[in-house]
Amino acid sequence: MTVDINEVGTTAFVIACFRAMEKERARPLFEDPYAEWFVTDQAMGMARQLADAVPESTHMLRFRTRFFNRFVERGIAEGARQVVSLGAGLDMRAQIFAAPGVTHYEVDQGAVVQYKHDVLRGHGITPCPALPFNYLEVDLPEKLAEAGFDLDAPTVIV
Repeated sequence: MTVDINEVGTTAFVIACFRAMEKERARPLFEDPYAEWFVTDQAMGMARQLADAVPESTHMLRFRTRFFNRFVERGIAEGARQVVSLGAGLDMRAQIFAAPGVTHYEVDQGAVVQYKHDVLRGHGITPCPALPFNYLEVDLPEKLAEAGFDLDAPTVIV
């Protein structure tokens, strides 16, 4: 599948590349077996340029991913029944942290949601509920409720 990364969002692709590269490290901080589905030559070139120009950016993205992964993991372990990912991009936490009785909701721009869902369906995965909106421009609780979100259930928001 070819895609104009500018239409979906360059950042989403570059971060997916960093997540995909994590498996090459001697001591990876996390595993994301899905990240490579979103790697393009163009995005990988940009990710490598960024890593060369600002090496600290690689570490920041690695620790950020690890932090949010642990946050979601702990939240679910402590009883969260819902996870909301704001600006979800191409991250795959809904699949990585799928658990019985836990519903994931992803919020992002329509082009990002559509592209991600197309890729997931191409791999035989049913996407989690997604809200194709800029979460700063809508009544987010209302839109989540329309998608089945329980406003009273324990929830993790990332």
